[in-house]
Amino acid sequence: MISPQVDRKRVAVLESTFNLLISTEPLRSRVTDLAVCWRETMVRDENDILCSPPDLVVEVLSPSENKRRKLEDYARLAVPESGSFRRRRSISRSGWLPTTR
Repeated sequence: MISPQVDRKRVAVLESTFNLLISTEPLRSRVTDLAVCWRETMVRDENDILCSPPDLVVEVLSPSENKRRKLEDYARLAVPESGSFRRRRSISRSGWLPTTR
């Protein structure tokens, strides 16, 4: 859900629909769970592929995933904001709690 203070026409929310290129040698990419981009700063190539880093990345981590490596990858791409969540059933009513960076 996007906050009412944000003009929805200015924001693009991308859900697991694209790969972020992390490095070319060796070739590595990540598929984000959720990415948010300001439309006016988005850069796309001639095939309409996103070429600029998103402004916000959110990851939902399973117990086996390495949070640090994912967040380091996004920092290397110059993503201004990134965060991750782990699912915990017993602590919050919704079952979702933010993890610390």
